[in-house]
This record gives sequence, C-alpha cells and structure tokens, in this order.
Amino acid sequence: MKSGISFWFQLTLGILLIILGIVTCVNLSAVLSGMIVLYAVFTIITGLSDLTIGVRLGKSLHASMSPAIIISIISILAAVLIFFTPVIGRWALGVFLAIWFICHCVTHLLHLHATPAHRRDRGSSTSTILYALGVLLGIIMLFNPLSTALSVSLLIGIVFLILGIRNVVSAFKGQ
Repeated sequence: MKSGISFWFQLTLGILLIILGIVTCVNLSAVLSGMIVLYAVFTIITGLSDLTIGVRLGKSLHASMSPAIIISIISILAAVLIFFTPVIGRWALGVFLAIWFICHCVTHLLHLHATPAHRRDRGSSTSTILYALGVLLGIIMLFNPLSTALSVSLLIGIVFLILGIRNVVSAFKGQ
C-alpha cells in the first residue's frame, strides 16, 4: 500500500475527478463558461502532480525524465493562460484542452513505462490503452476545435470520469 499521503492524494483527486465528470455531463451548456476557470485550476494541479512524479521518478531511477518534465511544464503554462484570460479560454478552449489532453496522457505513458513494476503489471496495458486513446482524442480535438467547442463538456466529463475511476482504483490497489 502507498504511504498515507499518496493514498489520500490519489483518492481525493479521483473523487474530485468523478464529481467534476458527473457535473460536466449533467449540465453541458450551463457549465461551460464557469468550467473554463475550474478546468484551468485542475489542469494546473495535475500538471504540478505530473511534474512532481517526473522529478521523483528521475531521481529514484537515476534516469532522465526530461520529456515528461517538459510536457508537464507545457501543460501548466497552457492552464495558466486559460486561467488568466477566460475570454481567450472560451475562444480557444478546444485547442488548449487538446494540448492538455495530449500532454497529460503522454506524460502518464512515459511514467507507466519508466518503472519496472509497471512494465510487469498486466493492468498497465489497460492504462496504456486509455492514455493512448487520450492522446488520439487530444489530436482529434486539436484539428477540429469548432466541433470540440460544441461537445467539449461531454468529452471532458467522460474522460474525467475515467481518470477519476482509475485514480480511485489505483489508490486502493497501491500503485
């Protein structure tokens, strides 16, 4: 089992993701404007979490996690831009969220294959598939921002639900 802090952090993050996903799916149009700032805050938090994991893995494995760290920083910068300029955030929501999806999923793909325990774990293939689908979804969103803007709440809500469930399961699994 993980240390108490890691367990509670991952469990809390998972529960918040599930709640955010449900609220997003239920109130598609009414939530969009207010959610831009909330997504930005959440993206900053997950970017900082990804950055911390990348630095810790690099130190513990004596390996370079530079790509994961750089991608985490890009994710944080995109979130800060959305947070401080909500008008630009509404206008370019599809593009910024696509960047975040791609960055977050690529970072976790790099984390999954950086540790020997994850390489041996059969459950990591499910995570690999989910994160690869997240990258594909991000690419689709990047090349079609108008459609993304029209359906972003539902897409994000579903992905937040999936990520939240994954975090809750991982917290109890001890990964």
